[in-house]
Amino acid sequence: MHIAEKILMTFFLQVQSSMTFFLQVQSSITFFLQVRDDELEELDQLLDESCAIVIKQGAEDVEGKANILLQTFISSGEVRSFSLVSDLMYVAQVGASS
Repeated sequence: MHIAEKILMTFFLQVQSSMTFFLQVQSSITFFLQVRDDELEELDQLLDESCAIVIKQGAEDVEGKANILLQTFISSGEVRSFSLVSDLMYVAQVGASS
């Protein structure tokens, strides 16, 4: 039982540090992003298909868009819209340099 608790605590600490990093990256990403009306349908589709972690914000929110694009990049999701491809590359670049 003690080993299981130790494993869970280690896992929790790793997830906690990853989420802190994720939130820091996300705050620097959202500064230059904007949500366009023509992207909403595809963002909703990407949310359903490529996002393993549930997000609180919707696709119509800048933070939600950044989160969807980050998860899509990590999961190698396919993006069709040119503007979303451009934003995805931006998100990937900022995420990698942070």
